[in-house]
Amino acid sequence: MRLWLIFAALLAAVPSQAQDILKTRCVSCHSGIKPAAGLDLSRTEALRQSAARIVRVVESGKMPPSGKLPAAEITLLKKSLPTTAPLWSLQPLSSPLPPARRGETGGGFLDKLVRAQLAKSGLKPSPEADKRTLIRRVTVDLTGLPPTPGEIAAFVSDTQPNAYERLVDKLLASPTYGEKWARHWLDVVRFGESNGYERNLLRENAWPYRDWVVSALNADIPYEKFVRAQLAGDTLGQDAATGFLVAGVHDDVPSPDEVLTRQQRASDLDDMVATTSETFLGLTVGCARCHDHKFDPIPQTDYYKLCAVFAGVYHGERALEPQTRTADRQRAYQNVLWEVRNQAKAEQKLSALGNEEVFPPTYAKFVRFTVLSTQGDGEPCLDELALYGPESTENLALNGKPTASSLLPGYPIHQIAHLTDGWLGNEFSWISNEPGKGWVMVELPHETTISRLTWGRDASGRTADRLPQTYKIEVSEDGERWRTVSSHELHGNEPVLQKDRDTLLQERDALLRKAATLRDGTRAYLGKLVAPEPVYLLQRGDVMQRVGEIMPGAPSNIPPFAKPEGGARIAFADWLVRRENPLTWRVIVNRIWQQHFGVGLVATPSDFGNNGAKPSHPELLDALAGWFQGSGQSFKKLHKLIVTSQTYKQSAVIPQPKAAALDSGNRLLWRGPLRRMESEALWDAVLATSGTLDRTMGGPPYRLFTYKQENIAFYGPAESYGPETWRRSLYRMAVRAVRDNLLACFDCPESAQRAPKRETTTTPLQALSLLNGAFVREQATHFAQRVAKEAGLVPDKQVTHAFRLAFGRSPSTDELALARTLVAKDGLPALCRALFNAHEFLYY
Repeated sequence: MRLWLIFAALLAAVPSQAQDILKTRCVSCHSGIKPAAGLDLSRTEALRQSAARIVRVVESGKMPPSGKLPAAEITLLKKSLPTTAPLWSLQPLSSPLPPARRGETGGGFLDKLVRAQLAKSGLKPSPEADKRTLIRRVTVDLTGLPPTPGEIAAFVSDTQPNAYERLVDKLLASPTYGEKWARHWLDVVRFGESNGYERNLLRENAWPYRDWVVSALNADIPYEKFVRAQLAGDTLGQDAATGFLVAGVHDDVPSPDEVLTRQQRASDLDDMVATTSETFLGLTVGCARCHDHKFDPIPQTDYYKLCAVFAGVYHGERALEPQTRTADRQRAYQNVLWEVRNQAKAEQKLSALGNEEVFPPTYAKFVRFTVLSTQGDGEPCLDELALYGPESTENLALNGKPTASSLLPGYPIHQIAHLTDGWLGNEFSWISNEPGKGWVMVELPHETTISRLTWGRDASGRTADRLPQTYKIEVSEDGERWRTVSSHELHGNEPVLQKDRDTLLQERDALLRKAATLRDGTRAYLGKLVAPEPVYLLQRGDVMQRVGEIMPGAPSNIPPFAKPEGGARIAFADWLVRRENPLTWRVIVNRIWQQHFGVGLVATPSDFGNNGAKPSHPELLDALAGWFQGSGQSFKKLHKLIVTSQTYKQSAVIPQPKAAALDSGNRLLWRGPLRRMESEALWDAVLATSGTLDRTMGGPPYRLFTYKQENIAFYGPAESYGPETWRRSLYRMAVRAVRDNLLACFDCPESAQRAPKRETTTTPLQALSLLNGAFVREQATHFAQRVAKEAGLVPDKQVTHAFRLAFGRSPSTDELALARTLVAKDGLPALCRALFNAHEFLYY
């Protein structure tokens, strides 16, 4: 029967003349033709092998029975029978483009390749969107939050040619960037904070992995380090990153039954193999668990090679190593050290060679160092002022603009510019023109996160006079509103230092013990890592039918796997990020593209196999992959390349009837993206607009459910949406099969499965939830309170301010009249709820 199926497929695949030959000259001898061995290959490969077998039998003279076919007919058969085209995604990248030149934006090769494709179809790009649309689009895209009215007004009025590029730089430097893009990554890797299955118990300590992703993205570590850390972070000083390995579901029901126990272990390994292969390679290797892959060149042995890679990984908690603190614990640790410094100022000595102030990570554009007194009451002198972000060694002040309260005249070696020129010593310093006091300020190119300041009098050690003795450090986002982040006072000058010395020391010791706890770490759900057990190939995936032991390895149709001398996981990670491995680079740039345009250049982001979609712009995909490799594998550079391109900046609403008829899905990119906010961005936008958003980063999640645990977990709907739920939705506890109504209605995945691409549905429940849901109703009340506080009691001013907060613009005359009527009839909260439900609020 199988032979006849193959024969029928052959007949459908060849021209009519060859069909006649096969039908009239070959069918009578079909019993002598056997299918090619190994029909567990892809359907196309099986068909090709069987077709080749038919040709060999024909050429041998065994068929047809009346004698050998004429040479001309054999030649025609050979030309007509199917051939196997190599899988496109496994082919080497086309020649990579050189790294971007300094100052180059996305308007280069990206736009050229897109426009060339448009020209082939007789289409043209749309004009650039207006500035208000652009700032909303790029701000939501890069940070997941809408721009404020002030930010919109400033950008719209900025006439400098590089205004948009400076805006992009500012957004990429914001810590909210990591929070936005971590959400996309967590979708892909099936991150959840419960086990799933029927018990579905909570994982209280899974969140360090989430925080690690946020921190890694904000730090813009190269992609190869991002990959290696998640597969083998325990060997690289990045313990929290290995939460990736065990982020999936896990059946935790113990059983004495050997079959069930083996099946549970096999399912855990299958989850690791399938997630890793889809996430980094875009291959559905999991389909080869029971047999050779039916569609892609992945034999069953490849599947078990990858199982062997993860053979030493089990679900469970382990202690975080001291050197691998998560971003949240690092911040907490620094906060405690900061408290220790404040408690023990009396014992702190200052050095003319250099001093360091560490404070909680804070967002700032301006940093001011104010000297309150100096040694000997002389004019204060500084040779360098340096600023650093969390876990960063780059001196941010080198790119900043220094200013000062005054400058002692007549001394060429003392200049304001010397404060941030990178040169150390008295010959390259600043000196005030005021005895005992003065201030210096650094304006950074854009807002960024800082957590450390260093300063000195003379790093060469030759001079020590004019040394500041007391000072304060302040930061500001706008240069007008300042807050103190650190200070240094002499003993007895501050009330806190008048406490009894013993009490002071006791408090300091308690803080140091707390710091030690944070430093030494806690247990987190990062997997139990043990010596790997043997892995066997399972006949048809049956856990009780072991065929032979399999060694760790990688898919065989890609360049070979290095010998795992340092362990299988790190060897596999190194193999993944090899420059010769084309899949890794194509897959990641496609994921980034998808999140900016709504659909990837390959529409199936985790399937680059024969069953997946073909790239709409293959040359552009390879160009981006090569550019990404050659430009330091920086996510932020890739984002900037894309969002500064004319392709991205196009208007989404300019009519093009011909283009709409030919390409309604915009696969040719003839217009800009117009997208509805994802569920989490909508949640965050509501909080930001109402003025209640708590921007605290990291740490344990909050719950949007009630929880009761017996033998299994019982979940119920949230009873209220108090201040603990006003943080960004990234920090809600992501429980499998449990979602808040608003988030669920707007297509938030529930993390039981990998979600490389979200669906965008339109249902009546969305309108009902957004109009009448408890969360939105409560936030509409807070929104109204904010408007009344900031705009006063005049109705027209309230309406105008509400529109500016929700849409970034003032209402039209008609909108003002309608809104005035609504407020008069139903109150200001009703208007605020209506604005939350507007198309203009939901789409960007």
